[in-house]
Amino acid sequence: MPIRRAFTLLSATLLLAVVSGCALLPRSGPIGYTRSGGFIGYADELVIQPDGSAVLTDRGTETRFEVPPPTLLALDQAFAASGFRDLPGSTIPPGSADMIETTFTWRGHTVGFAEGIPDALAPAALILSTIVEEHRPAR
Repeated sequence: MPIRRAFTLLSATLLLAVVSGCALLPRSGPIGYTRSGGFIGYADELVIQPDGSAVLTDRGTETRFEVPPPTLLALDQAFAASGFRDLPGSTIPPGSADMIETTFTWRGHTVGFAEGIPDALAPAALILSTIVEEHRPAR
């Protein structure tokens, strides 16, 4: 009887995770974030692999680190809640050299923006920019 009960509990937990959109299933592809341009001269590129290993490149200097599972889950939830896959590929106009350009990649879809992002992406952008600031090499 205890095995049957444990199996039932496990099945219910997995079903709840899938129905609620919980990221217990393997992630597909890296999460990418770039921020460049502007008068300040941003040149950030962050790539987070599905296993949490990450590389931040800031003006040619690479920093490697691990992103903890709760942060990965928060990112997946933020992107999923934003309707990310329905956003257009890019809204960066030609000749936007002095604008801050931000690009996001999640689950194989990439979108880019110049001078601002949609409100729906603000939670994901906050998590990603916090990761960048926490791991940026000292200048």
